[in-house]
Amino acid sequence: MQIPRYARDDKLATLGADKWLRSLGQATILGVSTGLLIRFVLGVILCALGLFIALRPLFTHNAVLTSARWLDVAFAFVFLVRGVMNIKSALNRRGGMNR
Repeated sequence: MQIPRYARDDKLATLGADKWLRSLGQATILGVSTGLLIRFVLGVILCALGLFIALRPLFTHNAVLTSARWLDVAFAFVFLVRGVMNIKSALNRRGGMNR
């Protein structure tokens, strides 16, 4: 037996799930929205991971993390670019960086 779509939506509404999901983007921690804080922290983590992958050969006598050097460079580049994009977008939406 399949529950009609609207009945399912009403059941979720009575549980408060839709309200919680909508308020997730509006919740604040220290005056910063939760979404922006998560984006900023994820950007910092991605930048740190990219730097680790990029600088690891200097400390491990040219050992590669993946199967090839070019793959290490590609991963480091992608993580650094994505991390910087996350940090910049979080700061721009917060108003912490002048354009």
